[in-house]
Amino acid sequence: MMNETLIDICTVGISKEPKKDIVPSTAEYFKDSTSAAKSVFKIKFYKDLSISRNFDDFSTRIKKFLIDLGFVQYGFVRLNALDAIPRPLIATPHELTVMYNKEKMYEHDMVLKAGLDDNGPFFQSEIEDYVRNVPFLTDEIRANRQTCKLITSFGFVDFFYMPLGAHNGNGRVMLCVATEDKDVPTFKDHIRKCKHVLRDLVEAVDYVGTRKFPDSFLCESESRDIVITPKPLIVLNVLAENDLTLMQTAHKLGISIHTADKHMAAAKKALGANTMHGAIYKAIKVGLINRR
Repeated sequence: MMNETLIDICTVGISKEPKKDIVPSTAEYFKDSTSAAKSVFKIKFYKDLSISRNFDDFSTRIKKFLIDLGFVQYGFVRLNALDAIPRPLIATPHELTVMYNKEKMYEHDMVLKAGLDDNGPFFQSEIEDYVRNVPFLTDEIRANRQTCKLITSFGFVDFFYMPLGAHNGNGRVMLCVATEDKDVPTFKDHIRKCKHVLRDLVEAVDYVGTRKFPDSFLCESESRDIVITPKPLIVLNVLAENDLTLMQTAHKLGISIHTADKHMAAAKKALGANTMHGAIYKAIKVGLINRR
């Protein structure tokens, strides 16, 4: 429900000892900042999330990405559907949630308002500076001062919020990340270095999660299913898994190139792609190709 929102968004604890080798190390982003390298790793986000066996696996992969980047706390929500769908990527300290709900801080939450606006990413410390120094006192300012004090009392130095428009055009999504072992300037410098990575991850989580786990991402009125028959999907899988040409794929499947062309045309139409590679990329993004 809406009365759990800010604390749920802000304080998601994750294990500091995740399973190893679940996904490629996101830290590789820092070793090669070329456009080509960024594109490769952006695809990795979609590919590795799309092969999740279930939602727990999906969540674990997100945690691994973020731990690789140095973040020990995170949260992801669709802001337009907070009171309509469960939030399984959220798990908050019970005491903090109780205190937040008891004081009804959600009623004046500037984090939520900022996330719903299309003004780009922001830091918790920016909101704290504003409510601390504003020359007037209103119910909203008083409530947000109390919220900031509560968050600080649990040892969180700062939070970074990355809000984006939901890929299906309905509302906004937001990722929140934090770390426990950096001061504010160091934390902000770290965010500067990996902001583009976090943006790519938000897009991937929203896109793949919406397609693969709609019950956890979409309201009942938001159906975005892709209808594709098995044979075109088999062609896409073989192409993606073996890096073959369409002619080689037809030979491998024992079908004619004419039949393979027909299946590819059907796949491109279903996925809204103009090229074969575009269809493969889109299929990976939406979780239709279970590629390892």
